[in-house]
Amino acid sequence: MSKVIFIRGYPGSGKSTLARKIYDSNSNRYAIVEPENINLISSEPASTSVKKYKYKKNLEECIGYLEQRKDVLWTQPWRDMQGLQTTIDNIKYLANDTVEFLVIEIIQSPEITWLNTRIRLERDGYTKDKYFDHFVKQHEKFNIPEVEYIKTDHKALESIKLDLAL
Repeated sequence: MSKVIFIRGYPGSGKSTLARKIYDSNSNRYAIVEPENINLISSEPASTSVKKYKYKKNLEECIGYLEQRKDVLWTQPWRDMQGLQTTIDNIKYLANDTVEFLVIEIIQSPEITWLNTRIRLERDGYTKDKYFDHFVKQHEKFNIPEVEYIKTDHKALESIKLDLAL
């Protein structure tokens, strides 16, 4: 049975870094899905929002990897639980309920993650008060009971990487 591992945390918390380390340890087993890697040049109608377009492409990519019998590392902040629950429900439906789920939440202080991601966000036109502080205030605690959950900080990431690579 394939597994989808959602890696969530504030922007700049190390989600992509963790996913790449896990992938590098066993690239035959894993595939990475990242919204930031979606090319926005498309034939989609102009009325389709960028966020919805990226989500649709990520969902298609995830299902494609599951059909190839790969475990998927999906990195995204997932600040609200309804969005994560909807994604789990969509994957279950599209993959005929043959998928296990795990959420890894990387805990890092907002101040440190802002420093890690500030240059990228400011380059894209975001300011700390308009984007990042708003994001932190809306970040909901994980609360989906039927999904396995690991909460970690950077000190424990190495052991998670090794466990998942096995």
